[in-house]
Amino acid sequence: MADNFFSREVLFTICLTIVFFELNRLVIILMNWSFKNKKNLPLRIGLQYTASYLLSIAGVSILLHLYFVNIVGFSTIRTELITFNSIYIFAATFYHLYYFSMQFLFRRNDNLYKAEQINRDNLELELNAYKNQINPEFLFQTLEIIIAQFHENKKKADELIDQLAQVYRFTLDNQNNELIALDQELEALNPVLNIFKTKYPNSLNVQSQIKDQQDFYIVPGTLQILLEFAMISNMVSKNMPLEFLLKNEDDQLLVSYKLNERITENVKGEFRIDHLKKTYEFLSPEGFSSIRHNGLQTYTIPLLTVEEE
Repeated sequence: MADNFFSREVLFTICLTIVFFELNRLVIILMNWSFKNKKNLPLRIGLQYTASYLLSIAGVSILLHLYFVNIVGFSTIRTELITFNSIYIFAATFYHLYYFSMQFLFRRNDNLYKAEQINRDNLELELNAYKNQINPEFLFQTLEIIIAQFHENKKKADELIDQLAQVYRFTLDNQNNELIALDQELEALNPVLNIFKTKYPNSLNVQSQIKDQQDFYIVPGTLQILLEFAMISNMVSKNMPLEFLLKNEDDQLLVSYKLNERITENVKGEFRIDHLKKTYEFLSPEGFSSIRHNGLQTYTIPLLTVEEE
């Protein structure tokens, strides 16, 4: 059985197959060299198949003639030529079909990657733009509060100036950071809270029910943006206090407060919220959601983790 399996015909077929694949590989190399700019794909497909068929037929026919006529001693090999050439033309068709399928798949993935990279670059530019942007409403209110304190309590005014400096120092320190630890973000919220509490001493309260915050990360400035938006978009008074509640459930941060909306819309604030939404949608499949129900505004923010290399 072994002698029959390793007969001259089997060895010849193996050699013929090797020559066939090498010829077709040569065709692909030549086509890659001729079509470096990757343009006119239909012309390349036509030329590649034509060259493959011609070289395959020529190579197979020559080897068949050398073997069957010169070595075996056949007088005619018409049947063998038709049979072997049909088989190898069929094989060449699927060989190049597989090649072009892989090329199309690679090109598609490459285009998707480039599009994703462009989206990421654009998002980073937008993110940096809004992170580095001074919120005019917040700055205006802070300056109003500081000016008012200069007439009442100069020491308190100096403290507020220091609090404002901390807010923008945090912004500058994290302008190139995509993420920040949740505990650092909570700490950075304190200066903003102290500024607003000066104007609304008995009308603003932030309650944190967050546990196990050390291993989670969020986008820098997230809580500041949400608190500023809540303060500027809602009426805040002793009779209508703003309760800003923070808590985490599994790998999500929930930020909620009771709605007492002003009549005028805060378009710029909504613009900043929209940027946050886009950023979290890019960083996490869960994304960023905003829900209003029974007079309560709730933001659901994914808590992200960073894998150490």
